[in-house]
Amino acid sequence: MTVEAAPIAGGDATASVCNDNTEGTSAVDLSTLVGVSGGVFSAVGAAHPLGPARVFEGKRVGSGDYV
Repeated sequence: MTVEAAPIAGGDATASVCNDNTEGTSAVDLSTLVGVSGGVFSAVGAAHPLGPARVFEGKRVGSGDYV
């Protein structure tokens, strides 16, 4: 068995997006929320899919918190 240390992406960060781009910013590049470069982001389970280049697009997404 090989046990590897969990990757460290840097400190926690948050971002806010609107679900209608006429009300404000509707997208966030997830790479801006971590303290290290590189890495892979992917939606898990029933999460809203990510767009190209690690972008979470909030247009027409239901209100709420996404982790």
